[in-house]
Amino acid sequence: MRRLFSIGEALIDFIPNVTNANLKDVQTFTKQIGGAPCNVACTVQKLGQQAYMITQLGNDAFGDSIIETISSIGVDVSKVYRTNEANTALAFVSLTEAGERDFSFIVSPLLICYLNQVL
Repeated sequence: MRRLFSIGEALIDFIPNVTNANLKDVQTFTKQIGGAPCNVACTVQKLGQQAYMITQLGNDAFGDSIIETISSIGVDVSKVYRTNEANTALAFVSLTEAGERDFSFIVSPLLICYLNQVL
């Protein structure tokens, strides 16, 4: 069996409950697991290959949600590091009327620094 080691961000995406709106105009969102490396790990696992996620998450409810969700798919989370020094990253994402993606991130630089230390 092939294995994939996915290194990088795992975060919470907040997706608008409306379409074709700028973030400033959105009132309600749905929470989803996101981050390109995390998405790749989950997809590879769903396709039947073993995926490992290597990342840093805050020791908070959002980090718990990510671990519970991706481990339920079968992604190995034994190399997901947790810290009390930073919160799990959040991303607010929407598509504008012009079809462009509109992002706003809430990420502590400490989250990235601490991952560099453990690797």
